[in-house]
Amino acid sequence: ENQLTRDKDAFLSELSLKKKNAELFNEEDEALRYDSKDYWRDDIDSAAVQAVDMQLVEDIFRRSYGDYSSMEIFICSDLDKETVKSYVEKYFASLEGNNKVKKGKYFPNLPAYKGETILDKTYKAPATQKSFVSFDWKIKVKPGKKTDGTYAILDHIMSARLLAKIREEMGGTYTISFRSKSYGDDLTMMESNISFETRPEMRDKLAAEAESILSEMAQNGPTAEEMSDAVKYLLKHEAEVREKTAHNIGMQLRQTMSYLRYGEDFDYDYEAVIDNVMPDDIKKLAAKIASGDKLVNLFTEE
Repeated sequence: ENQLTRDKDAFLSELSLKKKNAELFNEEDEALRYDSKDYWRDDIDSAAVQAVDMQLVEDIFRRSYGDYSSMEIFICSDLDKETVKSYVEKYFASLEGNNKVKKGKYFPNLPAYKGETILDKTYKAPATQKSFVSFDWKIKVKPGKKTDGTYAILDHIMSARLLAKIREEMGGTYTISFRSKSYGDDLTMMESNISFETRPEMRDKLAAEAESILSEMAQNGPTAEEMSDAVKYLLKHEAEVREKTAHNIGMQLRQTMSYLRYGEDFDYDYEAVIDNVMPDDIKKLAAKIASGDKLVNLFTEE
């Protein structure tokens, strides 16, 4: 109970602090990025903190960690599937939880911006002047290993182009990359991002250049040399990851859970997938991304 009091006091103290510029900007970003009905994004106020007592903490702990209705079981065994199933039915299926389970309304954690959305804010700099630029593009794709391989090659080549132009040639930032990700709530949705920090006077010029690099990829695709370098790197990286996984029980367990939950296959011929990706696949994907829904974040302190 003393620990709960200390935690509440610390939380209340944090709530009383004036929000930093980045926090204010991120709140506006979330309002634009996600659907307004995502109730779980509501702010926590002091009244909510004060309402937390030991009875609530104990009840949440009991329902979350001390009841069979909240239990999720993963079984790894060399026994055949039917034998394992019979043991599960005998020893686990008959267990009854104390909590009544009711299916609640679920709001998927997915970006919802449409068309082109721009958030451009300038704040008074508390110290050093700086700007942060971020582009996000989201599109719908057909999930599969070929799609994953195409994205992996595009991410690698685009990151190399951005580094060569924005950092090395123009001296505009320390680091910049092109990264794509999927969403567990909807595996057909992919989001690609370019982000970097720079000086305010270079912001607009570098932002335009970053977009033009994606446009150029969409128009002309990658070179043969870029494809070769990307494939060599990705094959080497994948071999290193698989070697590391083979000696790490924690990584193997996470892969097993992903397989059981989502059917994700980790034991496949990665080289065959990567070798099947053609330059035209990269060009078409880049074009689709460039014409997708876009969210632009321009944050400046000066």
